[in-house]
Amino acid sequence: MKTAMNRRAFLKGAAVSGIAAAALGLTACAPQTKMTSDASDLAKTGEAAGPSVPDTIAETVSVDLLIVGGGMSGLAAAVEAGDQGLSTLVIEATGELGGNGMGVEGLLGVGSSLQKEQNIEIEPAAVIRSELDYTHGRNDALRWMDLIQNSGQNVDWLVDHGVALSGQVDGYMEGGEYPTFHWFEGGFAKTGYINQMHDAAEAAGVQFRMNTKGTDLVFEDGVVKGAYAENEAGEALKIEAKAVILATGGFGGNPDYLVSRGYNPDDLFSFGAPNHDGDGFRMALSVGAGDRSQNFCALENFSFRGITSHDELFMWLNSIIATLYTPTVMWVNQNGERYVFEDCGAANYHATMTPSFNQEFTCCIFDRGIFEENVRVQCPYLDFEEGVAHLDEYVAEHEDTDIVVADTFEELASKAAQVFGLDEQTLLTNLNRYNELCKAGHDADFGKAAEFMKPFTNPPFYLGRLTQGVAVAIGGIHTSRNMEVLTEEDEPIPGLYSCGVDGVELYRNIYTINIGGSCNANNVNSGRIAVRNAKEYMA
Repeated sequence: MKTAMNRRAFLKGAAVSGIAAAALGLTACAPQTKMTSDASDLAKTGEAAGPSVPDTIAETVSVDLLIVGGGMSGLAAAVEAGDQGLSTLVIEATGELGGNGMGVEGLLGVGSSLQKEQNIEIEPAAVIRSELDYTHGRNDALRWMDLIQNSGQNVDWLVDHGVALSGQVDGYMEGGEYPTFHWFEGGFAKTGYINQMHDAAEAAGVQFRMNTKGTDLVFEDGVVKGAYAENEAGEALKIEAKAVILATGGFGGNPDYLVSRGYNPDDLFSFGAPNHDGDGFRMALSVGAGDRSQNFCALENFSFRGITSHDELFMWLNSIIATLYTPTVMWVNQNGERYVFEDCGAANYHATMTPSFNQEFTCCIFDRGIFEENVRVQCPYLDFEEGVAHLDEYVAEHEDTDIVVADTFEELASKAAQVFGLDEQTLLTNLNRYNELCKAGHDADFGKAAEFMKPFTNPPFYLGRLTQGVAVAIGGIHTSRNMEVLTEEDEPIPGLYSCGVDGVELYRNIYTINIGGSCNANNVNSGRIAVRNAKEYMA
């Protein structure tokens, strides 16, 4: 994506290459909530305390394979387990399958039947080279090779099991390098994947228990032999299993993990589905798994403070205001200094928030004209008057606490100093400097693209403090290419596997979207690989 996102990219962009709608919440009803620090001590220290054993066990269940988590990767593992003839139980902490992936739009495939029908030919090595070039060689080419070489067959396997694809294959978004992205029918996993995979798994004899949360692993003599869980009634279960696959969706909802890894504790909220608080990560570390969370990346983006509405329209507008698709704004730090080119997310909008980690906090500045232009241009499907009303509603509820409004730069700087502690004169100098650069059509300070250099000339002027939003954390558990959970010394922990975003080691620190659909392709691929290797381990 070398220039501004077009309407299609805006509408589709929020699901982000096959995981979730990070900017909007995973679905229209997904919560956007302020995080609180009530996670486990393990989250704070990273130290393994060993599994806990419940005092009373209400029920004991025995199966070949236990899958902890019923999201995208857990469902793929469940269907593969059915294919492999394993007696399998899936436990899901919530009352609904799909987890982080309800808003997922599709997945990557190279060499699928659908691509062949459309005469789409992609050299696998070219995709791998593109990914490694993009990341300056930091990503693991062998893991990418595993994914790419399996991806086309995985797409065909999904179709064989009832997953509904729309038939559209493209680069996912403007600037996508290769037509790898296979769209689900209806545009979301909720319509094309989740129910279909659940039905396929159940037809193969896989059992599901909803509202049943994994709590600790059964670990005896250095071997994982099942897990403990808690049902909706608060009763403890013991699930005896020959192997366990952790597919719990990462730690994107755990403030302690995130703060310890660089996020601002005062400006942090969750866009993600509930209950993704790092249970799988915690359980794995408790039995000696290696910690690779220093390499994790996230589906993340800015928001304005205080927006917690579940209303879909309000959340879309929040994303516009908070600059996900609005590089025509200006950002300043805690001192009132502009600190970066605001189109830093143009090539990868998951890099939008990255520069903020170098600052104490970030405030966003825009004027009424810029806001109204973006409602019209970026969101033509919205009712304009309703969109404007939502901004006014936010201002009415949050003015002089989370946002300040003024008709002059001088008044805006004065209010920002009082409310947010910004240096008044520094902010005023930076505002005037930015306007001069915009009028000249050239950002001589940071090099923002000229097309986004639009001066603030239409009051009122707005300045609001931004928060760091996380939908999904990707990575953490050290795994082998066979999806075995490994110790720090790279030794497999017998009986324990991980798939999906819990243990993905495809990425380092920034989620790459130049190749569309890779993470959801990994959800499917890692789920299948984990099951096959677990079966081999059982033999």
